[in-house]
Amino acid sequence: MSFVFIFAIVIDGVYQFIVFRWFYPGEALTVAIVLAIVPYLQIRGLANSIARDWIQSKGRESNPAIKSSGPV
Repeated sequence: MSFVFIFAIVIDGVYQFIVFRWFYPGEALTVAIVLAIVPYLQIRGLANSIARDWIQSKGRESNPAIKSSGPV
């Protein structure tokens, strides 16, 4: 995740130099957080949720003694 964050700051810095001819560190941090970290956390949360559901369903299928009583 740190590589993505640093890469987002570098890309935004290049953009700022091209467009504004100056570097604004506060803006670079804000853009890096909004465009790199927030989507990362959202995708990670979704992937964890899918993996947890998949693992729980595999456990029920492999052990017939466990009866599914609906959503847990």
